[in-house]
Amino acid sequence: MRKLIFIEFKEQIEYVKPYIDNQTTIIALHPSAQSELVSNGFSFVMSMEYFGNEGHTRILKKSNKIITLMRNKFQLSDSVGVSHAYERQFFYYFRNYYLHYWLSHLQIIHKAVQSIKPETIILPRTINPDQASSVISASSSLVGYIGSLYAEKHG
Repeated sequence: MRKLIFIEFKEQIEYVKPYIDNQTTIIALHPSAQSELVSNGFSFVMSMEYFGNEGHTRILKKSNKIITLMRNKFQLSDSVGVSHAYERQFFYYFRNYYLHYWLSHLQIIHKAVQSIKPETIILPRTINPDQASSVISASSSLVGYIGSLYAEKHG
């Protein structure tokens, strides 16, 4: 049975070890995971195999569409009427630290599933987006959540 395992951070490897066999493809999403997989003697595919220049271009176009839609409805101002500074700052952080994270991982998951055609997908432990801190880390990984939504949509 072909299995596809996504690992974002090195701390997640311990949880997936029992599922790794000769029918398993591991996608390492972060350098810490890649380094740890090498140290443990596991072969893996780097996520860049599924996210090259085309992926970057596609993500930038999609994020621009999303940001444009959001900007049309965005309203935030303080007690003295300052709003433009908040809008610029919000969209800068939202685009670069959240939206691109989601879209790039979704692209990698989609391309890997299309290419490998696994019977089983194993994702890292996850949290819900409303539990995420300001920094994505092993304890706040959203890859499992993103992959679960993808699996629900695509069966």
